Amino acid sequence: MRLTRWTPLVTLLLTAAAVEADEPKTRDFLFHYKATVTGLEPGQSARVWLPVPATHEDQDAGLVTQNLPLTIQIGRESKFGNLILYTEAQAGPDGRIPLAVTYRIRRREVLSDKTSPKPTRAELDLFLKPDAKVPLGGKPQSLLKGRDLPVDQLATSRIFYDVVNNHMKYSKDGIGWGRGDAVWACDSKFGNCSDFHSLFISLARSNAIPAKFEMGF
Repeated sequence: MRLTRWTPLVTLLLTAAAVEADEPKTRDFLFHYKATVTGLEPGQSARVWLPVPATHEDQDAGLVTQNLPLTIQIGRESKFGNLILYTEAQAGPDGRIPLAVTYRIRRREVLSDKTSPKPTRAELDLFLKPDAKVPLGGKPQSLLKGRDLPVDQLATSRIFYDVVNNHMKYSKDGIGWGRGDAVWACDSKFGNCSDFHSLFISLARSNAIPAKFEMGF
């Protein structure tokens, strides 16, 4: 099964200033999410998983319209708590399964993390470990050669940000980009967001600063 043509489209509806200065500003969006499964035989069944926007302290998400199979399930994966939509569907005469869903999102400005729950020891340990393509030490650390890093983690993280931003160019030319490979990103000096993030995370974790890759709706 090939899942292709992901087309997230965001329509800005309005920007509303908060009534009081200490309240976060908000934005309302219509978020259109489309996917098409291709390359199937007519009538062939496919199992499909789609990400689902969550409601939490920073946003509210509500379903507006959907073009999905009649039977769907919404589950929550155990490691990070992300919502996942699961369905089984049959391809049409053209061997395709189109899917579309529209959500209304109210996004609140994130002013600080003072009210957010503090990470657990297990979470901190997880975000200090190497991943398959995000090593501790090694070639990415060569970008910091000759630099004196401050004790303050925020100031150090800003240095990592500038190092990555100055070292790399955002580009999807050629091959190899998009895999989140920190060593490749260090060598190639270009890539997409996943490559930028992997290099930054490698620098952070190698210097005992917990870091994670977060993306989504």
